[in-house]
Amino acid sequence: MQWTSDEKAGFTKGKAWLSINPNTKIINADQAVSDSNSVFYTYQKLIKLRHQENWLIEGDFELLESADEIFAYLRKTTTRTFLVVANLSNSSQRFESSFVKKNEIISNDSFPDLLTDIEI
Repeated sequence: MQWTSDEKAGFTKGKAWLSINPNTKIINADQAVSDSNSVFYTYQKLIKLRHQENWLIEGDFELLESADEIFAYLRKTTTRTFLVVANLSNSSQRFESSFVKKNEIISNDSFPDLLTDIEI
């Protein structure tokens, strides 16, 4: 990942030994840190959650059937069930389920309480 949006992406002030990715203007660490909705902050939240919540590590895992672009699973404890849904594509995807949302722990989108047919 590039560090900055400048010409040499924050790697050097001299001659770079490899070519700089042309997307450095839009994909770089400076941009990610300045955007509270970036993947950087989502990962920070996930790491914090992993340290605080045992269900994420110790709960039973159940993979859910979904489109190839969607990764969805349940983590279950004896008292609670957690639905995890991730859109792995660059475009919106449909996800159908019979679940009702009670709490939203981490999300970069907003979802209805009834998760029967949602777009993520």
